[in-house]
Order: sequence, then structure tokens, then C-alpha cells
Amino acid sequence: LAARNAESRGDVAMAARLYSRISSRDPENVVMMERAMINQIAAGNVPAGIALARRHAALAPGHPLGDLALGADALLKEKPGEVLSLLPEPAPFVAAVIRAWARYDMRDTVGALASLEALAASDESGAPGRVFALYHAGLISAAAGDDESAVDSFEAAARMTDGGTVRIVHHCARALARLGRNDDAVAL
Repeated sequence: LAARNAESRGDVAMAARLYSRISSRDPENVVMMERAMINQIAAGNVPAGIALARRHAALAPGHPLGDLALGADALLKEKPGEVLSLLPEPAPFVAAVIRAWARYDMRDTVGALASLEALAASDESGAPGRVFALYHAGLISAAAGDDESAVDSFEAAARMTDGGTVRIVHHCARALARLGRNDDAVAL
């Protein structure tokens, strides 16, 4: 009850501690483990959340948030093949972005950008999702050394946000500067 009460009050740190305590006392209870995992991640205790996601996957594989956490962890550990196996297509929005980065890590820039372009064109993601997909397409293009495409993606994202966020403008200016278009970069 205390864990549920903390969760309902929005005290995810307390809920994480309490659900984790319950889960450690009853390690086969996937419901309590799921609540602990979600609250640990929400509280910013990502390593603890990932450890719980691993335990959860061993008992009840296929939890969307658990697989997302494990996929993000695999991407950070530079294991793109593991990402693609954890986050099969069609993937929910954030998982699709993580899959795109995994494709890039596997040297499939064309596939990564194609999936982000499809995501940006999708009505399901809405305007914020399209901006996010275009922003990541710009980041991947820049990382691949294609600053022209990066600028195109960043500018498209900026047009959708009435001038762009600080991050979009920053990365666009950097790509413009790498292209030698310093006046355009400063104008942003």
C-alpha cells in the first residue's frame, strides 16, 4: 500500500525504493518487479531499472518498457544487433528512434534515415514526433558526414517548431559551419 500511495502522489523515488524492496522479497512476482522497474527508471535510477528489466525479461519476456530499457542499454554498450532483436518492427515511436541509431551503428545509414523519414511522415507521431524524428535524422546525417542532409533535416524540424529549439538550432549551426556557411550559421 505504501508503494502504491507513493506512486499515486508522484513520489517515484519512494515508490521505486518500496517496490524494489517488495520485489526483492518476492523475486517471482512480475507485477511488483514491473512496478519497481518503471519507478526506478522514472526516478532516474536507470541502472537499477535495467537490472530489474533483465530479471523481468527472464521471467516474463516481452514487456514493452523493459525491452525498451534493455534496447537503450544495448545501444549504449554498442550492441546494435541486440537492439534490433529486442525492439522488433513495427516498433513504438521511441523504440523506432533507438532502432534507427542501431542501424547507423551497423553502418546502415540509408536504412536508419529511411526509418526516421517514415517516422517523420507518419501521422501517428504527431508534430512533436515528426520534429524529434527529423532532429535525429539530422544527427545521424551529421554523424555520417553528410552535413547537407543534416542541415536539411534540422531546418525542416526548425520550420515545424517556429524557429527551432536550442538544440536544433545549435546542431544546424554546427553543420552549416562545417560546410563553410558561417554567415548562415551566425544568422540562426
